[in-house]
Amino acid sequence: MLPSAPIARPKPAPPSPAVPRAARRRRRPRKDGRDTAANVRAGLFVFLAAFAGLALFRSGDLVSTTYDLPPGETSEAVIALAETWHGWMEAIGTAQAGDAVVETVGALASGDLFEGTSFFPATDG
Repeated sequence: MLPSAPIARPKPAPPSPAVPRAARRRRRPRKDGRDTAANVRAGLFVFLAAFAGLALFRSGDLVSTTYDLPPGETSEAVIALAETWHGWMEAIGTAQAGDAVVETVGALASGDLFEGTSFFPATDG
C-alpha cells in the first residue's frame, strides 16, 4: 500500500468587495403580496399597450367586430363610436399604415414579396 499524503485544497477566494453582500444572496419571495401586485400591474400594462396598438393600427377590424354585437341601443352606440374612431384613424393615417404592414407580412409569408427578384425568379404557371 502506498503512503497517502493529505490533499491540500485551495481556500476559496473571498467575495469581491465590488459586489454588495445583498446582491450575492438569493432573493427570497415576499409573502406580503407585493410580487403579485407587480405581476398584475405588468400584465395590465401589456394588455393596455396591445389594446392601444390594435385600436390605433387595426381600427377597421374594431368596426367589423362591433357589427357582430347583439342588436340593441348600447350596440348602436358602440358601433357609432367605433366608426367615429376608425374615421379619426384614417384621417391621421394609422389605419392605412396598419393595412400596409398586414399586406407586407402576408406577402412575405406567401413568398410573393420576393417573386421576380434575383433570389426567386418568376415562374410561369
